[in-house]
Amino acid sequence: MDTEYTTKAIGPRLVRAARAYRNLIAPELDALGLVPGQDTVIEVLSQARGGLAIGELAQALAVTAATASKAVTRLTAQGFISRSATEGARARVKLTRSGQTAARKLVAIAADAESRLLAGLKTKSIKRLRKSLTHIEQTLAAPTGESKASVAAEGPAPTPAATEG
Repeated sequence: MDTEYTTKAIGPRLVRAARAYRNLIAPELDALGLVPGQDTVIEVLSQARGGLAIGELAQALAVTAATASKAVTRLTAQGFISRSATEGARARVKLTRSGQTAARKLVAIAADAESRLLAGLKTKSIKRLRKSLTHIEQTLAAPTGESKASVAAEGPAPTPAATEG
């Protein structure tokens, strides 16, 4: 095994960093009755006025509709989400009061985790990191065959929160 690749390659390091971040916030999520991943569903729905259809939620989360539906079923059973059929047969999902309360708590959890995550980094390094991560997100979000330059020309990839306004 090429140990230089595993210690210097960016992809595996991003995966390890993401896993470490999830592990950092897992106890706080558990205290809310959530598991990692459910927080993202709540965050996306907290930004969506009037709720979202399952397909819209799946797109915002970059998962299949089946995966989004399973998450909604679990969060509905936990009392964080409600379903309503306001567009004919297309059910929309939105946060309940409990879900809204959890969303507010998740903002505080994320802020605390970010301060711990970035502790010891200078402002310039944080800005450089954000810029680099945005570039990686844009590059990975580009359809196959699309040039990096055309992705960069479109600006930063929208966050789920930005697409729901």
